[in-house]
Amino acid sequence: MPETAQRFLKRPIVVEAMQLTGDTTMALISWLPAGRYLIDDQAGMPALWVKSLDGGRHRVHLGWWVVQERNDLRAYSPSAFEAAFEPAATPR
Repeated sequence: MPETAQRFLKRPIVVEAMQLTGDTTMALISWLPAGRYLIDDQAGMPALWVKSLDGGRHRVHLGWWVVQERNDLRAYSPSAFEAAFEPAATPR
């Protein structure tokens, strides 16, 4: 066993993602697994939350992305999404 830390590259994986815009709200909700999202009222405005497998809740703000990765859900700001993801090649 090495006595120092080794370096590893995380394998790239393909995820599915949808961005919440005023036009995609219903499509995004339909795409989410049943029981894995919550809509509530925040100061008179509807708010969308997604539930991760670890029990956390992530608020999805307008313009944010929801990512499904290995059955888990996460919300990303546009800048965080852009830094972490790039379009995958389209299967033929």
